[in-house]
Amino acid sequence: MLAPSAAEAAAELAEPSPAGLIRSWNGHSGAIYSVALLRDGARGVSGGEDRRILYWDLTAGKLLRELTGHPWPVSSVAITADGRRAVSGSADASVRVWDLVSGRQASYGGQQPAHTSEVNTVAITADGARALSGGVDQALRFWDLRSGKCLHTLTGHTGEVRAIAMTPDGSAAVSGGWDKTVRVWTPPAGRCRLVLKGH
Repeated sequence: MLAPSAAEAAAELAEPSPAGLIRSWNGHSGAIYSVALLRDGARGVSGGEDRRILYWDLTAGKLLRELTGHPWPVSSVAITADGRRAVSGSADASVRVWDLVSGRQASYGGQQPAHTSEVNTVAITADGARALSGGVDQALRFWDLRSGKCLHTLTGHTGEVRAIAMTPDGSAAVSGGWDKTVRVWTPPAGRCRLVLKGH
């Protein structure tokens, strides 16, 4: 889908403030729940209550693409190192993969919902080949994005999973949940290596 008009997604230059604000954008029609950024800060994605993912050129202050397909709010977004692919998680229990160059959503035949309830958080490897998701169902799922298959379901949290981070190659990950634990995982092996309790 093409980007909305300039009026709908205007970039506003702002005078530098004491907090360091340089620029702000108007594009979403509701609360923004998640943002992700390329390492060089040139481009990023945002997702939120309006069920859309917006792909931004942060240098030029332009909206590059509007990605739609989730029927419920987008709770989490992540982007590959080269800015070519993104992954999103939603209250609709799905994890979706997007080609940011074409604006198309990856299609996997016979795909089932990714989780049994809301997806809270997602992460993607640098090459876009693997992703990790976590949700209200207390599970993490490790995905092969080429086939759309779940490689491993990682269990152990006794409360919903609220946050995850993964190494660029997907060899290690950490998660945090409402059970007050931080867990360290080896996703390719489907194994929890360490449980940290301090919160």
